[in-house]
Amino acid sequence: LQIDDQFKILKPGGRIVDLGAAPGGWTQVAVERVSSGKNRGVVIGIDITPVEPIAGATVLAYGAADTASGDTLRLDAGGPRMAYVSLYRRYRPATFTDVVGQSHVIRTLVHAIDDDRLHHAYLFTGPRGTGKTSTARILAKAINCEQGPTPEPCGVCEQCTAIAAGSSVDVIELDMASHGGVDDARELRDRALFAPASARRKVYILDEVHMASTAAFNALLKLIEEPPEHVMFAMATTDPQKVLPTIMSRVQRLDLRRVSAADVAG
Repeated sequence: LQIDDQFKILKPGGRIVDLGAAPGGWTQVAVERVSSGKNRGVVIGIDITPVEPIAGATVLAYGAADTASGDTLRLDAGGPRMAYVSLYRRYRPATFTDVVGQSHVIRTLVHAIDDDRLHHAYLFTGPRGTGKTSTARILAKAINCEQGPTPEPCGVCEQCTAIAAGSSVDVIELDMASHGGVDDARELRDRALFAPASARRKVYILDEVHMASTAAFNALLKLIEEPPEHVMFAMATTDPQKVLPTIMSRVQRLDLRRVSAADVAG
């Protein structure tokens, strides 16, 4: 083990700022000095455990190793800590088979995809937490998957990964509680006329659609009735009674029911 003269003791709490190869096949790690906050320490010839060194990782402990390979530098999980992801987002269904307790809805969508008879506008209704928005996102992946349209999107192609990450420019998700004004509806109507940038079809996911104003519904009426071939609407609501009858008559309604405890248990 070799430590440069400027940094005699490596203290826990420092952060790795640089990595490089050292003579003899060792790893050279530059660690931020805890006391001064400057990049003063360079450790050469260490046995990294239990993870590989990554710039940004925090030193948790440092001490003698049991092997002859050198001293041990114990790090955190391997880099800057990621933001907390809530459970419902972490375990959100990614495919139709992952959706629990909604077999009647999934069966309808799968058959429509297989027979190439998808409706141009769907309305998913049901209590919160039943999978309305998740099903709409899976439908968008099924339509735009590079292996599709398919009821079993691959989940690894460019389109699937972009939709799952929420970065697809052709799958637009709007919260109508905050975008339910007539000006928002007119902007949506004008943008829907443009062809998709890279996907097969543009999919507009309108969440809490019952929150849209009457003027907004009227502005979207013609578009929902006769949308361009490259546009599909997937709307979700917990209160379908507030959706205008003129809109209800132009969409295919799919009612999601509350998931039973037996279905949740598996």
